[in-house]
Amino acid sequence: MKKHSFEIDREALIGFTQNLIQAPSLSMQEEDAAKLVAKKMQEIGFDEVVIDPIYNVVGHIYGDDPEPELIFNGHIDHVPPGDMPEPYSGEIADGSKYRVKGQVIEGRGACDMKAAVASMIYGKGPERKRGHIQEDLCNDRCCARRDGQRRRDFEAA
Repeated sequence: MKKHSFEIDREALIGFTQNLIQAPSLSMQEEDAAKLVAKKMQEIGFDEVVIDPIYNVVGHIYGDDPEPELIFNGHIDHVPPGDMPEPYSGEIADGSKYRVKGQVIEGRGACDMKAAVASMIYGKGPERKRGHIQEDLCNDRCCARRDGQRRRDFEAA
């Protein structure tokens, strides 16, 4: 596999991650977060972005080779904030309180898995702009993963 180097706009990635954390998205309440994800995919240059009726977001980047397809899958919902003092702050904090060196972004869903979703989106955008995509890519942001019954009801409709 041919390797390509590219730069990711670190500040933009951090800002988008913070915005995503600041958008509450309990299961079956992901509309605002889904719209943020879709908008960012469009801004970065995904070829196709679709939001379904329960706010799953699927973004495609089409490559040169029609056969291979690589799928990145994540979720944008999160558990209830519980007793977190500022669950949607998205603030940058000293990671030592989490036994992590350096800085972290705080907030509900930061590590499960909004930061990963943001990174997946930003990780492929620069490659797309430089024409380095060989295989098709599909970024799938699923919702309602914690509510299987609602998912089955939707799929049956």
